Amino acid sequence: VCIRLASRQDGKDDALNALVTHITTLPGGFRIEEQVFATGDIRIGDALVARKGDEAIVVGSSRGDEKTHVRVRFARRRDGKDDNAHVLVTHITACLGGFFIGEQVFATDDLHVEDTLVARKGAEAVVLWSARGDEKTRVRVRFACRQDGNDGTLNALVSEITTLPGGFRIGEQVFATGDIRIGDALVARKGVEATVVGSSRGDEKTHVCVLFARLRAEKADTVFPLVTHHVLAGQITTLPGGFFIGEQVFATGDLRVEGTLVARKGSKATVSGSCDGDEKSRVCVQFAGPKDVKDATLKVLVADITPIPGGFRIGEQVFATVDLNIKDTLVARKGDEATVVGSAGGDRKRMFVSGLQAAK
Repeated sequence: VCIRLASRQDGKDDALNALVTHITTLPGGFRIEEQVFATGDIRIGDALVARKGDEAIVVGSSRGDEKTHVRVRFARRRDGKDDNAHVLVTHITACLGGFFIGEQVFATDDLHVEDTLVARKGAEAVVLWSARGDEKTRVRVRFACRQDGNDGTLNALVSEITTLPGGFRIGEQVFATGDIRIGDALVARKGVEATVVGSSRGDEKTHVCVLFARLRAEKADTVFPLVTHHVLAGQITTLPGGFFIGEQVFATGDLRVEGTLVARKGSKATVSGSCDGDEKSRVCVQFAGPKDVKDATLKVLVADITPIPGGFRIGEQVFATVDLNIKDTLVARKGDEATVVGSAGGDRKRMFVSGLQAAK
């Protein structure tokens, strides 16, 4: 049939001969019985009907809203009903996973092609469309920068990408990478567990919404309600203890493997990743060893390492090894007792202690 487009992409104004299978009366260009996916959470009133990526079939036009809505039948409605739903055409897409062309996504894990690393968890990409030949399982994305230096295009499984910054998934268990505060109040220490519950409205590109398992207050009379918190993607990690890859840590005590001493308390190491089979209790670290030692990687309990230099832990009782002075004022005698309260910001060789009083 001969048609005239409202606006041609090539800028021309000519009419066009189109196959009848290439046009439809449904807005959005959808066809009856076409498989589509929700582009985001869909609600009717307060009831959640579908999550992003939920599958549906187009069943017809939407009476009264023919120019903006279509009728679809979801494979499984989240509210338990079996009715058709009238949805905006922008709320559905033919692309698997509910992604749309140009959508910003992030890798949910380290991605490899055979044995080659091409993208780190959290790496940013843009959706191009469904992957030809793999339309039912993969989408085609272009990474801003591939680790292997090749062209950024990659066919990724829908489970390998997410719209949440940092590459986090809804329901994923995460941990605070450092102390988190609301105003001046400390609500979560490094390593406190949380669950990702969604995106952060207004800060979708930088923040995620999490629910902490427990909140900590510095004052006993401070009570925080069990509510969600919006945190920077860099403030959470999937590694237990709140450690992140590349973080500098120190052994909290002498570490042994089958009776053999492998690291002294205070020995410096670098976090290299999670431990297969021990994801909830251990992390892999690389200790700084002699150059002739090829593999100094060790699986350690999160309690065996700390970001505080010297391998000291928060709350640990310590004693001054020498007389301590601030400028010309003596603040502590050798042997005076103190408590470790944290690392010294901006100075990785120092830590904060409390309990020291000016010596007389």
